[in-house]
Amino acid sequence: LLGKQMAHRDFKPENILITKQRFKLADFGLAKVFKETERNIETFAGSRLYISPPQRLAFDIEERRNSDDLKPPQNKKDNKNKNDKKPTKKLHRKPNHPNNDSSSSSDDDDFTLIHDVFKSDVFSLGLIILEAATLCDIFDLNKKQQKPKLEQLIGSLWFLGYEAWFVKCLTMMLEFNEEKRPDFLALKAIIESDRQILSGSSQPMTLEQMCRLRTWEAEQRGLEKCLPNDHENTE
Repeated sequence: LLGKQMAHRDFKPENILITKQRFKLADFGLAKVFKETERNIETFAGSRLYISPPQRLAFDIEERRNSDDLKPPQNKKDNKNKNDKKPTKKLHRKPNHPNNDSSSSSDDDDFTLIHDVFKSDVFSLGLIILEAATLCDIFDLNKKQQKPKLEQLIGSLWFLGYEAWFVKCLTMMLEFNEEKRPDFLALKAIIESDRQILSGSSQPMTLEQMCRLRTWEAEQRGLEKCLPNDHENTE
């Protein structure tokens, strides 16, 4: 997809195939080519657990609105497997009702979905990589309330032996602030440069090097609260 201005819009483990030590993307049903001038869109698409934070919020708002609407019993059965659905829709503002004083409804009505489709793909792929790297549950990590847990999992990568360039790039991929998150072209450039700068040697990092890189990463990415104190690893 690099350089082709195509967004996949449905990154999830089921759509990444491994064959002969190669990775292949599958299921391009939601993929679309976007011009640079139209990369910021108002529609959300993909699987709920892996979509980017703004899309997840739009998904949840739409789900709450649907659950509030009066529906025949037979239609409620269709909502059981929402994680498997692939919505491609725009979140419309709901008309204001004079009798509705709910603060949550007001927050929902004030929300407008606008997201960079390419950077959203980066976040989705980042969640897949984090899940594979830690073997931990990534349920709801694309929700703002779960951001501390997401940062803790990223911090745990240091103690699983991953290289600094990998931790740094994955941290940037999973940045909630879309303005700070790179698209795939920018990410490719970061990986190529950081692997040379941060790896440097094929020898395993010493404890001193790891602590220094951990400190640098914490300062750069705000992961201080995810990393234990250095005195815990002095033995």
